[in-house]
Amino acid sequence: METLPQIIGMITQILSILGVAFLIYKHFASADQNFDKTIGMSGTACEYKHRIIDEKFVTAMEAVKANAADLKQIKDNHLFHIEKDIASINTAIAIILDREERVKAKEKI
Repeated sequence: METLPQIIGMITQILSILGVAFLIYKHFASADQNFDKTIGMSGTACEYKHRIIDEKFVTAMEAVKANAADLKQIKDNHLFHIEKDIASINTAIAIILDREERVKAKEKI
């Protein structure tokens, strides 16, 4: 039969082995839980980033539309002035042609 110190030593060894096994299990189990939390945080961060990108894209599109409206207004204004200038040139040409016809008519007389 074994003596009391040997039995206590065996119990201590068994408890130590169980403790090491428990620590190893806890290490790998907590790693999985931490990984799940990290993935959850990454997913939340991705959703947040996508939402911000979408908001910036909408803001940029609104700015482009505003600029397009401004450019259209500038173009329309420019075309209006060109049409006005062409009309005044046509009037001047008509006056010149009319005067030439009068001069030619006077020369014939």
